[in-house]
Amino acid sequence: MGACTATGTGGVPGEAPIVASQMEASPAPSAAGQSTPSLSTFTSPAMAVALMVPPASSLPPADMSVPAPSLLGLSSDEVSVLLGKPRYERREAPARIWQYADGRCVLDIFLYPDKNDLRVVYAESRDPRSLSAMAMAPCLSGLATSRTAGFGKS
Repeated sequence: MGACTATGTGGVPGEAPIVASQMEASPAPSAAGQSTPSLSTFTSPAMAVALMVPPASSLPPADMSVPAPSLLGLSSDEVSVLLGKPRYERREAPARIWQYADGRCVLDIFLYPDKNDLRVVYAESRDPRSLSAMAMAPCLSGLATSRTAGFGKS
């Protein structure tokens, strides 16, 4: 057998080496019958390992709209003590949506009737520039800090 200097995607001697922009994983059936990348087609072990990690865009997004435990179930009075008067209030019977914002985030709190008061059943936070979802904890913390520093007081 002759010596192989480089192999391409098909493992053919003399074929041009694979470059990262051309590299694709070849599906190979696993024991469970699912397709997994075949690492034998890669020319560089480091590149093979890098390709085993899914790109960030293929990972499921973290749920950024899950109510923060410190908000869920609070009464309207408790929310007011924590964050002050909302910047905007919208009524959509039977719900009320309170919106708080600073330069770093926008927080929408959804309150529904519960006996003689309104209670938080849902909340979501987003970036004010891109409008994309963001983590609840830093948003809530920033808004509460702004409130205690005098920026959100009514």
